Amino acid sequence: MHRTNWTQTALVALLLLLLAVTVSQAAGLELQNLQENCPLRMQDATAIPAQVTVADFVLEVGIDDSPTIGDWVKTRLQVDYGFGHGLQASVGRRTVSSDTDETGNGDIYLAALQEVYKGPRDSAAVNLEVDLPTGQDYARWDRSVPGYPNPVPPIALKIDPRDQSVDFRLGAVYTRVLDDKPLTRLHAQASYSFLDSAQGTRSRGRWFLSAGADRQVTSDTLAMVNFLFEEKPWRWGDDSAILQLGLRHQVNSRLLCGVGYSMAFGWEEADYAATVSAEYGF
Repeated sequence: MHRTNWTQTALVALLLLLLAVTVSQAAGLELQNLQENCPLRMQDATAIPAQVTVADFVLEVGIDDSPTIGDWVKTRLQVDYGFGHGLQASVGRRTVSSDTDETGNGDIYLAALQEVYKGPRDSAAVNLEVDLPTGQDYARWDRSVPGYPNPVPPIALKIDPRDQSVDFRLGAVYTRVLDDKPLTRLHAQASYSFLDSAQGTRSRGRWFLSAGADRQVTSDTLAMVNFLFEEKPWRWGDDSAILQLGLRHQVNSRLLCGVGYSMAFGWEEADYAATVSAEYGF
């Protein structure tokens, strides 16, 4: 499908979700209701309540000493809506600012989470994400000449890491309460991405696994730790292993803020990264 058609599809989906927002009811946010990337790549197995809307904003800055990767800044703006019966739907947009690879800059995605089990101490959910190729579909390698910066000046090359196919991510989330006072929980997540847009030597499928925990340190602050594994994006190279630490703070009944730090034991994107997030309920 041509890019223009994908853009139209994404805009229709966004308008439908905004229509749902107009009938949403006011409700306070829950400190323990974790949304992925706010601020860590960790979420719990609970959907937001029915007829509640949450707007999420995430800013992530990555630092890498490699001349072929360099530093980057990523943002994510997402709107979540609770339909009731344990169903949550989301629509969002990503941006990427980098000297090298800005593939996906401007992409719009659709996501859903459905609770499948809710017990007194544990819960489980399944989730689905659909990535629409509405953004940039090429990478710019400005520092790919051997010996840069001396003696050869840099040249700019464009490569096509993907086509206009749609990518899917299917996963499952599990949460278990370990202790009530203070509230301490364990979270596990597994997903597989079907990357039909991948070109050349890029992988057409990637596993993602994470295990983490959160602990309520005060009435309005949550401490978080997460360890994640993700398969490499290319058919060569190493897989990613990342340790994440974060804090999540409830400013008031409608506003949640978070800060996170990611340290790489092996990561194709950065040596380390810092994340700030904000969630607003209305």
